[in-house]
Amino acid sequence: MTLPHRGRLLRKLVAKQLAMSERTLARRLAEEGATFERICERVRFDLAVELLSQGQPVTMVAIDCGYAEVSAFCHAMARWTGTSARKAMRRAA
Repeated sequence: MTLPHRGRLLRKLVAKQLAMSERTLARRLAEEGATFERICERVRFDLAVELLSQGQPVTMVAIDCGYAEVSAFCHAMARWTGTSARKAMRRAA
């Protein structure tokens, strides 16, 4: 799994790029019924599906999606799709 502080650093960077505080970013997302974490999770999912559909090895997809461990990525794929990363790759191809 990614390091715990990594998400906070990313949130801080995004807020800075949008010229607002982290709290304002969180408040604006909440107004839209979203959270930073859910958006990041969706981006990771979309990236994983795209890379798997291109035939990228699961190990590389895990790294590209920001997972420190392949097993954490595989657990995320199971949570997202209800199946293993390898089966999801076969479906995406």
